[in-house]
Amino acid sequence: MGFFILLFLTVILLLPAFFIIKRMSGGINLNYISIWFLIYIIFSLMGALLISSGFVSSSYFVKPFNDKANVLFVGGIFTIYIGVVIFYTLSYLMKLFCFGYDDLNFKRKLIIRKDDMFALNILFFIFILSFVYFIYISFPSPLIMAFRGDNALDIANRRLDITKDLGLIGNTYIVAIGRVLSYIIPYAYIIVSRHKHNMKYKVLAIFSLLLAVFYLLNTGEKAPIVFFAMGAVLSYKLSLQKVFNLSPKIILIFSLVIVFIYFIFVSTDFEKVFLLISDRIFIAQQIAIYCSFDHYNNIFGEIGFSSMSNIFTKIFSVVNTLASSSELMKVYYPGMLENGGWNINGIFVYEAWSNFGILGVILSPFLVAIESFVFLYVIFKLPNKPFYLALYCYACINVNYFLTSFSAYFYQSDWIVFSVIIFIYLFMSSLYRAIVKEQSEQ
Repeated sequence: MGFFILLFLTVILLLPAFFIIKRMSGGINLNYISIWFLIYIIFSLMGALLISSGFVSSSYFVKPFNDKANVLFVGGIFTIYIGVVIFYTLSYLMKLFCFGYDDLNFKRKLIIRKDDMFALNILFFIFILSFVYFIYISFPSPLIMAFRGDNALDIANRRLDITKDLGLIGNTYIVAIGRVLSYIIPYAYIIVSRHKHNMKYKVLAIFSLLLAVFYLLNTGEKAPIVFFAMGAVLSYKLSLQKVFNLSPKIILIFSLVIVFIYFIFVSTDFEKVFLLISDRIFIAQQIAIYCSFDHYNNIFGEIGFSSMSNIFTKIFSVVNTLASSSELMKVYYPGMLENGGWNINGIFVYEAWSNFGILGVILSPFLVAIESFVFLYVIFKLPNKPFYLALYCYACINVNYFLTSFSAYFYQSDWIVFSVIIFIYLFMSSLYRAIVKEQSEQ
């Protein structure tokens, strides 16, 4: 019965969203709002419906809740609620401030000036330095180990060294700057190469793309390269002032990319690969909600800000406690902990519940929607330059923050990295203009 109630709520509350997206975007094409909604549908809502249906009761992640119908139902209700609030709040704010088709698809004249290119080239140089540094400290990386035929367990352990314990082997900020630039630089050069009929920019676009792909695959993570490819296509389309239509061909290509990456890094057994992908995409990203609701019983929250490493805990010197993502893995999936895992992430409402209870569940999606709108408002007001378009494409493929934690919406280290990159860009652009002005006055 619970499954049919959730299915009914999905149809009457979320199905209209597709028609709203089509009206706002001029069709079913990819932009910030449609990408957010599609990621929510694929990585969260579909998982909630599958879990409540009973079809995946044999899944390793679902087994702890097979006899807890109330947990499965409430988890599904939480999932539907946040989808409804975020999407309709964001859509309403867009309409209220008169943003629509032209804004979402950047139907404005592209501006490419010499000072912008100078700043972009400086950032590319910084990216190359970061790339060399990351390759050096991560050697042998999971990617290198996979190509030389090392066993899967050794590759997995090395991946943990680089992702979980990176601070022990290198400077995390240098790597983080390089990681963000691995998206922004290729996207910006793709846009420039479509408007500057100069072989130099085409070479820069191809070279930066190759470096970025190697950089992102270096850790052995699969998802980043899939989203990177989506952003690259989106930047190419925006450079032509065309929309990125979501077609069966595009879906097939991305599906094949995912299978290929799993085939390289995980297993050559196709049946095992498909089972792992299904479990990883539809179930693993969703299960934290059920763990959180089952484990934390205080309706007003049990943790508060104490588990969030953010600006509030730093200002008020709050003593940190174990984050719910780590606590839940220890309680429900000790086997994963023994194999090197350290937490389970999921759609942010699990952390809103564990930290702030029902108030967190009710208010958290409004915070997510408002932060998303503020970003869109700022980016739509900026000049239509390759760098800013690249920032937009980067943001579009990183809306999946909501699949990790609620803490990220209070404070995220990427915010600092993002700000540093923007500062360097603006400073170098201003410096170039000042130098040119001084030379012209002499």
